[in-house]
Order: sequence, then C-alpha cells, then structure tokens
Amino acid sequence: CKYISLSVQDLGITEAGTYNIKITHVPDEYEPEPGMPSDDYIYPQETLLVERDLDVVFDRVGTSLSADDLFMTYKDGSAWTVTLTDENDNPIANAIVKLGILDRVYDRKTNADGVASLPINLAIGIYDMTARFEGDSNYASSSVSASIYVNYPPATLSAEDIIMVENDGTEYTLFVTDSNGNPIADV
Repeated sequence: CKYISLSVQDLGITEAGTYNIKITHVPDEYEPEPGMPSDDYIYPQETLLVERDLDVVFDRVGTSLSADDLFMTYKDGSAWTVTLTDENDNPIANAIVKLGILDRVYDRKTNADGVASLPINLAIGIYDMTARFEGDSNYASSSVSASIYVNYPPATLSAEDIIMVENDGTEYTLFVTDSNGNPIADV
C-alpha cells in the first residue's frame, strides 16, 4: 500500500472553506505490441481512487478591541474611537469594525493604526456603545463595550448689581451664557 501525503499548500489552497479533493491514477503510457492492430489497442484509463470533501480551517490570530468611555460636552465635535490589535498588540489596518449605539450599527474601517471612529452628535445623557470585529480568514473576532457621557456645556452666570427697595417692582436679571459668551435660552 502506498501513501500519499499532501499539504494545503501543495493543493494551492489559501482560504478556509470546503474543497472537493479527487485523487486519481493514470497508468504509464505504453506502446501496443508490434503487429497489434490499433483498433484492438485499449488505451489506459484514468481511475478515481479517492474523492472526499476537505474542510480547511486556518488557525486565526487572536484579536482585541479596546475603547475608553467617552466624556464629552454636548455638540463639542467628539468622536468615539476603538482600536483593533492582534494578539501581539500590532494594529490591524483596513478591517471593518461594527460600532453600535441606540439600535443602529455603523461599519467603520480601521486606519493604519488600527483605529476606527464614530462622530458623536447625541442629546445630553448616558449611552451604551458596542464595537465588534467579526473576524476573517486570518483574524479571530473580538468585541468591546463602553459608555458615552454627553454633558451640558459649561455655563457662566452674570448679573448687574442693583439696589432694591422692598416692593418697588425692581426685577433682578440673570444672564446665562456658554463658554463662547453666547446666550443660552430656556434655562
């Protein structure tokens, strides 16, 4: 009994999947005996020896998604960022990361540093964020969760000094402005 040893590389397989593998035998060619009529000659036929489906799974490199909680001021232009690295802390570029908030998911591609980001334009409050890398033929999946805290913008209170006499109808006026000196309404 002869043994055949083949590797995935020998077969030219570079991606995970199911492959149908056939091993056949083709006899050596030989010449008909001298004087044998060519119509009587039986040419050697290829014989199927083995046919199997082969499931190929490559060892995938482990990954890690990292993200910090984001503390921001309402409409300050902040973005939530996540970083995708392999098990050796090397950044993974050009990978699709799914960033989720409020039942919506946004696909973002990582840059050369493994960073993906999502600009945040939310009302004041606290929000849960999720990020997921679903993995591919080279890298395993990973995920991370964090929170976003959207705070009121800083305000300045100002007023002018007044002199009041009891029951004279004088009103005290208070001005509320943002950090740029713009009035804040409905405070």
